[in-house]
Amino acid sequence: MALNAFEDLLNEKHLSHVADSRLVTPGSVFYALRGLKVDGHDFLHQAKQNGAVCAVVDKEIIDPPLPLIYVENVLLTLQLLAKRCVDNYPEKMIIGVTGSCGKTTTKEFIATLLEQELVIEKSPLSWNSQVTMPLCILNLLPKADILVLEMAMSQKGEIARLAELASPQIVVLTPITYAHSAFFSDIEEIASAKAEIFTSKRLAKAFIHQDALEYVEIQKKLPSSFEIFGYEENGDILFKERHMVENVVAAIKVAKHLKVSDEGIKKGLKELKTAPHRFDKKLYKGAVVIDDSYNANPKSMVAALENMPKPKEGNKRIALLGSMAELGAHETMAHQLVAKKALETIDVLLCVGSACKVMFDLFQANGKKAFFFENYEEMKRCFHEIVEENDVVLLKGSNKHKLWTMLDQESSISIF
Repeated sequence: MALNAFEDLLNEKHLSHVADSRLVTPGSVFYALRGLKVDGHDFLHQAKQNGAVCAVVDKEIIDPPLPLIYVENVLLTLQLLAKRCVDNYPEKMIIGVTGSCGKTTTKEFIATLLEQELVIEKSPLSWNSQVTMPLCILNLLPKADILVLEMAMSQKGEIARLAELASPQIVVLTPITYAHSAFFSDIEEIASAKAEIFTSKRLAKAFIHQDALEYVEIQKKLPSSFEIFGYEENGDILFKERHMVENVVAAIKVAKHLKVSDEGIKKGLKELKTAPHRFDKKLYKGAVVIDDSYNANPKSMVAALENMPKPKEGNKRIALLGSMAELGAHETMAHQLVAKKALETIDVLLCVGSACKVMFDLFQANGKKAFFFENYEEMKRCFHEIVEENDVVLLKGSNKHKLWTMLDQESSISIF
């Protein structure tokens, strides 16, 4: 099947849009993106074998295995197609969620409440980048009345670009902290980059976490219509942890704004659940484990430590912490901040990653039990030696550490 115009890619409703050849299914358009480590042009044969009907490429291919659409820049083409898709559906609602902490959980909670009474789609997992968010638009917007998208950044201008592509009518700004901060000099620069979401041309309403209003750059760029959210007592919210309650409150406010009934909201609140490895409570060999290991930044680390359940008398709190990535010049300061909170809240520290050495040193200086590892197997062995029934355990660190592997999954039981 040869597709010769961009409009064909949008008008063929049965097509799916994919940038990873492993995810290609019959009827896919494959975007051969060039990454830092791999080049999508090297995977055209795999895309064909998996069922791709054509590929979008930006370099000459000799004897191609499937029909090709030649463009100057594959990524730019993907993004422009996503923008065109949004323009083609002006009647559809798009909700954009950004911030440093709780983006995915808040997105999931919003979707759960809205789907009680509305036809919605949501970005899967943490598909929130310059590549994955446009793919979400192309694949999901035609199917829904409302699309809930997550937006992330690591440099200035990236949120502005995503806001330009999706042009959300409703935006949610979660708390701001040092996350993906290697290219920022201070927290105000990070706040300014997050505030780029307010540049959406169709923006009608913003929901802003109360802590984000502390930053001058947010105050300078506030939209004309916004509502503040934070912690609120609500007997219908099953979560007890402060940061999780705040995520739920944001979702409730969005649902009310879109006229979801009180009955629909109450029904949705009963169906809320955490995403994998995001404050996921598990019972593991008699110990309560908080698996919050999907990713980490200073604010989310502190929140996880503060919200660890209390163990039974005579038992201990254990934290398995991995270093936080992409902090640049803020790395030492951020790990020291977390170390001070850990010193107040836990009994035994197991940490991995060179940046965590400051945590280990602080525990040593204060006579508290701590272990520092460069090998994951040694960390796992130590954990299994010291954990006891009725202990409370926290797994938290950057995604690269995959700290959920510290548990034998077949022995792990999820609990609420």
